[in-house]
Amino acid sequence: MGDLFDYILEAEEKVLCKGGLTEADFLLFAQLAYLKYEGLVPSPKEHKRGITLRELSCHPGKKGLFRELWFASEHEKILDSVGDSSRFGAIRVCDYAKVMDRRREAQFSAITFVTGTGENCVAFCGTDETVTGWKEDVNMVFDKEVPCRELACAYLRQAAKHHPGKLYVVGHSKGGNLAFYSTLNAPEEIRQRIAGVYNFDGPGFRFPQHRERIRGGIMKKYVPPHSVVGIFYDSSKKCKVIESGAYGLMQHNAYTWKIRKGRLLPSAKKKCIHERYVHRFMRELEKSGEAAREKRIDKLFSVFSYAGSDSFWKIGEEWRHRIPLIIALWREGVFFCKNCEKMRK
Repeated sequence: MGDLFDYILEAEEKVLCKGGLTEADFLLFAQLAYLKYEGLVPSPKEHKRGITLRELSCHPGKKGLFRELWFASEHEKILDSVGDSSRFGAIRVCDYAKVMDRRREAQFSAITFVTGTGENCVAFCGTDETVTGWKEDVNMVFDKEVPCRELACAYLRQAAKHHPGKLYVVGHSKGGNLAFYSTLNAPEEIRQRIAGVYNFDGPGFRFPQHRERIRGGIMKKYVPPHSVVGIFYDSSKKCKVIESGAYGLMQHNAYTWKIRKGRLLPSAKKKCIHERYVHRFMRELEKSGEAAREKRIDKLFSVFSYAGSDSFWKIGEEWRHRIPLIIALWREGVFFCKNCEKMRK
């Protein structure tokens, strides 16, 4: 039993075409979707051959892949590991799409992995370090129309057009929700090609999305015992509860999840610990009404914008200056703070 790093070493000499892709492979693709591939991987419009993971791990500009990224050292270690691996090194990375639009409150990115064995994996990125991305997450949970969902549907249609053969769709956190949503709303001819959809601790849907209508139970969801994000509008009864080496909210970090022989290790706990409290919280927010809820959410996120950054990463780096400012802005109600401009300077 180990984690994702141990699995890559264990599977180093295993050929992809023998035995097919595993749960751990799909988790790996979901984690690699967080990297910032601008300038290194062609976009869907270019529709070029792309670059292999081995070439990417040796590229002189690879440090840019990890800029302002949560768990950057883990991401870099994982890329180095797959680059040296016989199993993963020849996988091509292509069709990198990214949208960041503060006005529309949209944060989206996706990538496609081409294995060379007739299997292609579309991976949607989870929430990045931006305030815009986190606000879009909250909007998504309450089923407000969010641009990332339409972008995900368009990306999946384009990936299916570019890459013939078997398709898999994966994502971690928000990316997992997008994997489910894009599959549920894909044309029937694309759904027939999809062999598996993997949601790793991503939120559910406010209104039923009829997962059951998809043939053969190909839609799978995984949550750790201390999941919070993954059980928003979902029940752990519909998920596979898996083991993590971390505690509390840190279990959302998929690098802490336990793996045995290519499979995520089932937890002895069959139900998520915080499920009752999360569902109670959701009911209370539902009672508050849409207008009041939106006003509260707008106030919360405007605090971060007025604090002078759209990046939680930068807020963390400059916490001595920004955290006191954020607290003051919140207490003053943001728009009524007489000293806001002076404090920002």
